[in-house]
Amino acid sequence: MEITANHCGSALGDTYMHLLDASMNVIVSNDDYSGEGRCTSIYHSYIKRQLAAGTYYIVSEGYSGVGYITTTITGSVGSL
Repeated sequence: MEITANHCGSALGDTYMHLLDASMNVIVSNDDYSGEGRCTSIYHSYIKRQLAAGTYYIVSEGYSGVGYITTTITGSVGSL
């Protein structure tokens, strides 16, 4: 499955995101992202990754300041 996770629309201006496997090992982390599919603010995190079946966790955090973090996760699979 391909997943996309982002902090687009977050009130907090600078966010971090980590994708973990079931054993809590970091697969990938993102701080600022300015590539394809990015949020309006490059300071909001974005991860796109192909994942095998299993359990995964997204950890969202902020750099500083006050405000909420919106975490959006979508997944898609090829045709069956």
